[in-house]
Amino acid sequence: MKIPYNKGRDRAPCPVRRAGPPARPVTEDRRRASVRASFPSAAAAFVCALLGSCAALSPIRLESEILGPTLLVVAGIHGDEPSGVEAARALAAGSPARRGRLLVLPEANPEARAAESRAAPGQGDLNRSFPGRRLGAPGERRAASLFRMIRTSRPDLVLDLHESDGTWAEGPGPFLVVPSLPRAAELALAMLNLPGMEGFSYTGGPPRGSLAAEISGRLAIPALVVEIPDSVPPSRRAQLHRAAVDAAMAVLGMMDTGEEGRIKPCR
Repeated sequence: MKIPYNKGRDRAPCPVRRAGPPARPVTEDRRRASVRASFPSAAAAFVCALLGSCAALSPIRLESEILGPTLLVVAGIHGDEPSGVEAARALAAGSPARRGRLLVLPEANPEARAAESRAAPGQGDLNRSFPGRRLGAPGERRAASLFRMIRTSRPDLVLDLHESDGTWAEGPGPFLVVPSLPRAAELALAMLNLPGMEGFSYTGGPPRGSLAAEISGRLAIPALVVEIPDSVPPSRRAQLHRAAVDAAMAVLGMMDTGEEGRIKPCR
């Protein structure tokens, strides 16, 4: 039975956490235990250094109070495409959707972004490296970590924000690149029919080794590439990326009032 959401007035209160015992003085044994406990953190730091960055693998989570779908927004796979990063940062700094969970990865390839180049210095195209290899070259390890994060979080849709330099021949307007997964096509067509998506078109077949192609093909998770051509004025590109994100949240039902949602349990 679905439970109406009523701003917490009718929901049972969460159990009160009782205060624990008073803090004990720091003894030599406790200090040594604390040092031993820090070893996993040191190991994690080593892994982060090996991969180049851990921040790129930890999406910002915006959780609503109502259970619902999960949307993952990825930007910055190519470092010379700043409008997606701009849109993703603004999204991450905003409020959660009304229902569900929003995951935002503003800079999936921070080394490339710092260099303002398509790929990180000395590495190949990250968006041709998926699903990656855990023990491969640096770009392959980064791709493997991103792929593993998506496999674990299991979003209902992934949006990969990009800018197009004319590689695609889809005309001067923005467009969606749609994999062959039926659910991806269904979501894309629904998005294109919404206000704010006027002028968007669509095409098929993201390239092999790209994020959208591999998570759709290998994980059966719908993914869409949002491409804004460089013929669009730079000041307008981030707005179009945000329009696509808003359309995705709308078709997933994340913008509903939540009346039909379920209250999330206490944690």
